[in-house]
Order: sequence, then structure tokens, then C-alpha cells
Amino acid sequence: MTDLNKTTHDAMSEAERWLARLMAPDCSQQDRADFERWHDADRAHAASFQAIQALWNEAGSIADDPAIQQARDAALRREPAVTRPALLKPGRVVATTRAFLGRHSAAASAAAATGLVLLFFGVIVDRPAEAPMTFQTALGEQRLVELPDGSAVNLNTSTVIKVEFSNDRRLVFLEDGQAHFDVSLDVNRPFLVEAGDTTVTALGTAFDVRIDPDIVTVTLIEGSVEVKHARDREHEADFADAAASVEIFETLAPGEQASVRQGVPAVEKRSADLEIATGWIEGNLIFKATRLADAVSEVNRYTTSRIRIGDPKLADLAVSGVFHIGDSRGFVAALEKTFGVKATPGPDAQTVLTRS
Repeated sequence: MTDLNKTTHDAMSEAERWLARLMAPDCSQQDRADFERWHDADRAHAASFQAIQALWNEAGSIADDPAIQQARDAALRREPAVTRPALLKPGRVVATTRAFLGRHSAAASAAAATGLVLLFFGVIVDRPAEAPMTFQTALGEQRLVELPDGSAVNLNTSTVIKVEFSNDRRLVFLEDGQAHFDVSLDVNRPFLVEAGDTTVTALGTAFDVRIDPDIVTVTLIEGSVEVKHARDREHEADFADAAASVEIFETLAPGEQASVRQGVPAVEKRSADLEIATGWIEGNLIFKATRLADAVSEVNRYTTSRIRIGDPKLADLAVSGVFHIGDSRGFVAALEKTFGVKATPGPDAQTVLTRS
């Protein structure tokens, strides 16, 4: 074995041991701190650990192979299987839907029990492009899904995403709605979210992307993302000047928010209230001196029981409070009690707001 191969072999062996340690039920904070030091000490360590994670995530697709089943059965006779889901980051286990966990935890257990690491045998296999996947939610529905790379995505009401992974990138098209992304680190495959003519690029981070009729909003919770805005791709060919293909970039820091408005060649950056921006993930709508018109619009996103402002002078009324998503009645009751608003039944089962 050459020195280079031995170094690679040693790094992969260490990475496999670290993954097993991090997933063990008795993994301690000290273990996690030791892992961080090992991971950051050498780029080869980080690359090896990423490779191990990738193989772990792919275990589900080959778990039914007869050879793998035979090796698994033999391994299970030697030691108990590990049934905890893989960690996206040390110290963080991302919850997933019950159906997904039930299907993939068994595959993960098989991979752990067999010690399935193809690189140990000197075989490096290119990752095939994965079939596109579509996830969506209905009106008022929220859903948490785990992607093949271990990244987690929270889908808000009336949201549609299309996922396309390949060897060199992880691409998500946000076609409608709002999604919160908790991205698994993969230094070799950037994670991109496309929403119209806006592209968000991240490595390992957490952020929120929302599409409204004329605006795309990106909120960064942790890490770093780059927000890119380009002209409407469908019409770029209609422009003869070089400026038609100019792309505008902004890099966000945690707690910052960027907006891209349709037809406006700019990325507007500002500070964000993360409590408001992420409240929906916990099932809450949080308003802090919010215009009543904007608050009503938010409440209406989640329910067929529509609220309408009957008196235009009420639109700018500032309202504050925490309301449970889908509870339009509770929201209206609070308006009547606290903000001097009168609610009356309207056509098509609407609630009309006027001055009391």
C-alpha cells in the first residue's frame, strides 16, 4: 500500500469510527467536541467523513440487494444493529415523518451492521444522478421531509418543491409557497434553491425561502448563503445589450433577510426578526406592530375561512400577538377584544372586519 493510499485508508477508517461514535446512544458532549477537533484538523478528515456520510445516506437504495442482505444477516448475529437515524451535524438529529423513518432506519441499520464502506476496498464509485422527486403540501398543511443527503426541509402551506441531485450539486426548485431548509454539509456538492429568477446557494446552513406573487424572500437563520438574482431567463434573449445577462449577488449573515422583487434588478438586504420569520415552523403566526392588512393576509394563507377588511381605514391598524396557525376564529376574537374591531358574517362564508 502506498503512503497516499494508506493515508486515505486511515482517514476513512477514522471517519467510520467517528460516525459510529456520534450515532451511539451514549455519545457525550465530550465525544462531539473531540470529533469537531478531529474534523477541523485536516481537510482529509472532513472529506473522508463526508464520504462516509454519503455512503450511509445511499444505503437505503441498496439494502435489498441479496449480497447486502446476506452480509447484514451475518453481521447481525455478531452485534446489535444501530437504529438511530444519521446525524446531519454533530449533536443534531433531524426528526422526520413517521413513514420515512420506518422505511429508512432499517436500511441504515443494515449499513451500520455490515460496515458498508466501498472505499475501503479501493473502489470509488461515481454517484449516479438521482431521480427527480416532488414534494408538496395542501392548503393549511405542513410537512417535514428528509432528503437523500440527510438535509431536512419543512414545507409550509400550499408549497411545492422539486428535488434534483447529481454528482456535483444538490438542486431544489421552489415552485410555490415557503420552505425552511436545514442543509447537510457536503463540501463537494453545493446546495442550491431556485425560486423564479432567484438562486440561493449554501453548503451547510439553515435558511427560509418564500415565494409571494411579486417577491421572493430569503431569511438566513445560521451559516452563510449567497442570494443571486438574474433577469427573467425566458426573456433574456430579447435583450441585445450585455447588461441583460448581469447577475446580482448578495451574501447573507445569520439574522439577515433578502428580498428580490419581480422586475427590479436588485437584491434588497436588511435585518430580520427571526422569531417572526420562523414562527410558522412551530405552528405560530407572530405579529409585532404588523399592519392589519398584512396580518389578515398571513392568516388567510392557512385556511378556507377567509377574513376580509371591510373598512379600508383599518388596513394600517398595528396589531401584535401570537396566534396558532389555522385558528382564524381566535385571531378574529382577539381583534374584537383588543383592537376595537367588529366582525360580521359576509358572503361565501367570509368574516368581514369593520370598526366597532
